[in-house]
Amino acid sequence: MRSIDDPIILINPPAANVIEEYDAPRYGHLGLAYLASALRQAGIASAILDAKLARMGYDDVLKAVLGSKARVVGISSHTHEIKTASDIAAYIKKRAPSIKTVIGGIHASSLPKDTLESFGSFDYLVKGEGEFSFVRLAEAILSGRGNEVSSIPGVGYLKDGHAEMTPPLGWTKELDKITFPAWDLFPPLGIFPVISSRGCPYQCIFCARMLGEQVRVRSAENVIAELKMIDERFGARNIYFYDETFGFYRDWLEKFLALMVSSGLNRRLKWGITTRAHLIEEKILRSFKEAGCTKIDFGVESGDERILKVIRKGERLEDFVRASRLIKNAGIESHGYFILGHPNETKETAANTINFAAKLNTDHISIGIMIPYPGTEVSRLAMNGQGGYKKLSVDWSDYNKQLGNALELESVSRAELTRLQLLGYLKFYVRNFKIAAFLSALFKYRRLILAIVVKYFKSFSGEKAEKR
Repeated sequence: MRSIDDPIILINPPAANVIEEYDAPRYGHLGLAYLASALRQAGIASAILDAKLARMGYDDVLKAVLGSKARVVGISSHTHEIKTASDIAAYIKKRAPSIKTVIGGIHASSLPKDTLESFGSFDYLVKGEGEFSFVRLAEAILSGRGNEVSSIPGVGYLKDGHAEMTPPLGWTKELDKITFPAWDLFPPLGIFPVISSRGCPYQCIFCARMLGEQVRVRSAENVIAELKMIDERFGARNIYFYDETFGFYRDWLEKFLALMVSSGLNRRLKWGITTRAHLIEEKILRSFKEAGCTKIDFGVESGDERILKVIRKGERLEDFVRASRLIKNAGIESHGYFILGHPNETKETAANTINFAAKLNTDHISIGIMIPYPGTEVSRLAMNGQGGYKKLSVDWSDYNKQLGNALELESVSRAELTRLQLLGYLKFYVRNFKIAAFLSALFKYRRLILAIVVKYFKSFSGEKAEKR
């Protein structure tokens, strides 16, 4: 790697172990790409170390930073990797004390004061959308006006060992004014992430809604302009929209799909989305197909009507059945997402979920175990011993959707949740005679499957020891 002369380095931390697709993705970190673009617009050069995309290890990241001329290091982190982010920041501060470390991302935004005070390795914290706050913070640090930090909204810092937070910035409403992500600062991407809207109005109790509850959209023309840019400049062929609910506004959606066709992008780009099952309609699916959409993901979460009400999903089983059928008939791939370990989950309701997942027969499925992410209603229930939960881990590395051991229920142990998770995958493939897909999945996800099996036997052994 070349020596980094830029004053700011933005880091997506490396995975502790490469087990899941998330640990070694084909896509770049969208948040860092937007930050780098905002910095560039302000006349500040930055470098990006997307350790997961670039397959960099912990030592590679530290070597690159310590061999650079950076004055500010910004790190984005999910909850389960916050300790890795802190370790990186601590080592940098030990070897290069003049470098200021800034933490951002969903964990920092959910628990800003706790993040600053618990780890002590971060000089500053940026809460929420960072395109404005981080740029203002970087300008203050680089110009030697650190005393101005207290006047920048959405920023946290330590003062005499205690965290201080400035007033929140508020959500960016004019998304078209945000410059396109700086993908030129990344290694080649196999998939380009795009976001056409921010925010989610739904009230699922396991989600922190980190981008707010109001759906803010870019204009369809602005999104098309970005797609043309990454097509022409980077030769993009695969796109994934990371909106929490793509196409929330029907008028916007119809205009976007029409522009995809009239621009000819539908012939060059394959793209996928995440949306809500109840928003899927037969007529609009034909337009999706014509516009180049090849995959539609939607969260089912549970196969039990009572649990759907408990988690405030706002959808019924019939919505998922209808959506799956319509997507399949349209010739588009589908992916259903499920969770085990909802509040007051029982073995019966969990079994209903894995049976429903097999019956629904989407093209792909993911079955995760509930994670009480900070800022969610599930986290509050678990902390208070409500919802049938009896354990809440204080180790953030346990907060992983597929491999997490963050909590368990009075009626369903961790080992039983893991067993049902494995059984759910097996039922899905075997019941639907997806033998080739099953063998392919066994090979593709062999590390993840092995890790889940190992977790199961450890949990099972632990439970036997507790009973003795």
